[in-house]
Amino acid sequence: MLLHVKDAEAIESANRAIRELLNAHSEWFLTQNGGAPIALNSTEFDFSIAHRRLIFSSWTESGSRSWRVTAWSWTGEKLLLEASRRMGAEVAKLELVPRASAKAIVASIAAARQARCEKLAQIVAQTFEGVGGRVRGVDRNDFHTEPKIPNPRMPRVDSSELPPTPNTQQPGSLAGVDAEIELHPRPNPQLPQTFEGEGGGVLGVDRNDFHPEPRIPNSRVPRVDSSDLHPKPNTQPPEDHRLKSMLLSAKIERAVLSPGMRRDQPGRYARIILRLPHERLAVTATVARSDARNIDSLFSSALLWFNRLLSRPQRPPIEKLLVVVEPNTLEAARQRHVLLRESLRQRIELWEIDDDWEQTHPARPIERKALWKKRLTRFPPVTEAETSERAQQIVSQAPQAIDIVNSRHGQTLRYHGLPFVRLRRVMTSDRVWFGIEGSRRRALDEYHERDWAKLFADLQSYRHEDCRDRRHWLYRSAGEAWLESMLRRDITKLDPGLIIAPLHAQFRTSHGGPTGARPIDLLALRHDGRLVVIELKVNEDREHVFQGVDYWRRVEAHRRRGHISTAKLFGDREISDESPLVYLVAPTLRFHTSFRTLAKMIAPDVEIYRFDINEDWRSGVRAVRRERVNA
Repeated sequence: MLLHVKDAEAIESANRAIRELLNAHSEWFLTQNGGAPIALNSTEFDFSIAHRRLIFSSWTESGSRSWRVTAWSWTGEKLLLEASRRMGAEVAKLELVPRASAKAIVASIAAARQARCEKLAQIVAQTFEGVGGRVRGVDRNDFHTEPKIPNPRMPRVDSSELPPTPNTQQPGSLAGVDAEIELHPRPNPQLPQTFEGEGGGVLGVDRNDFHPEPRIPNSRVPRVDSSDLHPKPNTQPPEDHRLKSMLLSAKIERAVLSPGMRRDQPGRYARIILRLPHERLAVTATVARSDARNIDSLFSSALLWFNRLLSRPQRPPIEKLLVVVEPNTLEAARQRHVLLRESLRQRIELWEIDDDWEQTHPARPIERKALWKKRLTRFPPVTEAETSERAQQIVSQAPQAIDIVNSRHGQTLRYHGLPFVRLRRVMTSDRVWFGIEGSRRRALDEYHERDWAKLFADLQSYRHEDCRDRRHWLYRSAGEAWLESMLRRDITKLDPGLIIAPLHAQFRTSHGGPTGARPIDLLALRHDGRLVVIELKVNEDREHVFQGVDYWRRVEAHRRRGHISTAKLFGDREISDESPLVYLVAPTLRFHTSFRTLAKMIAPDVEIYRFDINEDWRSGVRAVRRERVNA
């Protein structure tokens, strides 16, 4: 609970308590509004009292900043501050976390995820018990007490004339079965008596031949002397351990976390191996916060792990992968699953677990045609946006570097893909703001002329292909947007078969939703009428393949309904009645090491092409190599 700092006594008390906390640790992490943490020494920030206010001062990437603390709280792991500056115009929530505590937090997160992983392993293992019916290939009805269909080959005998059979055993209660199972073998002298196979089955003998003694005698069948009905000496009923080996639940062979993105981070996915009597199963799920936007990462991690398991010569082999998902990600998982290669899809099963993580069950997969049945919103007709006079003035200062992105609420100007100016039409006048994302926006007027001139000079100096300081954040920021802005000017540098215009950048097929829809980098059209989905990367990204496949699914759904032609996204050009192509683009050395493995797992009717471009693409894009990766 936050303690408000209102009067002099509260200020003195807060300052004294906070200083005691600061003296206990020399290194801290500072975060503002949940942003990226900044590492600070205790000498780089300070708390003081000035003008009857508690002031917090610290060094940041933008220089020294001072905040007025209005409320504070110590949770035992971090110091929470509610602060304001600039006369209350800027309000923020600050967090100071001791460096030692940060390690403890990571350890606690890893322990919680490991516990969640072990709980999942137990839930799935219990699902394979024989409660209520089937036990992984063994039907509980194979061992029943009263036959449902009489066997015409065996004469029915009055049980009152039969003495008890000495060799009859009762296995009793077995693991995974609701009730006790009593097995009374009824021998047939005319049939083989040697027990083979599992479940008490007899080689060459129908299991219906072994049923309990009938309760109603059949007067039409001649009486038989009971001495002729004793089992032969070599006849043995099914052994307990043989039945238990079939009906016992799966054993947990391994339940660990996947490796984290970095060595000091815990993994996000469970990696579980279950041992059944005659096979082993692989199980995976997200044990961190689950979201439909992370489903591509889950499938990429799961398939790579499963591929490694298949390559290991172990007995019994692992032939199945169970991907366990929560209800909020099930639909997105089905959409990825149905687009896998047929041979791989048969080995992968989707399972759903409830929100409370208490029960799980198999989820029915969808068919490919179900992807095209979902109702979709039509695209609005394409209209030519008018470029304001103010925007034209700014673009004229660097026409080769600045491009304009239109939106429903106005226009955004980007310098080599980096947004730095926003224009909004208010009534009959244009309002203009400038500033890089993450920094304070200021109105472009005479009062901020100096700030505007400095920002524009920095962009010209550092966001340039010949920049000497390659570590500067203006040079490194928004690399994919930089590459996109270059291809928007001439897409034929990537593929001469593409038309130059119109070309749709950051194209949205829907606005968010439960499946976590993201904008497509580039949507283009070839001269032969085929649509092309282009996904760009400038750094290694394991999700590259599945992102491109998801974009293909969405564009194909709209194409089948005729939405793209109706909206005239490409003018009067005819759209071919063929599915789109997928172009996955990255510098030659920036494709992830698992790219080819994941691409070969996608169904071949989703045509995926890899485009390698030159490493120095900022000086000009050149396609170095093009190849089909999932034929």
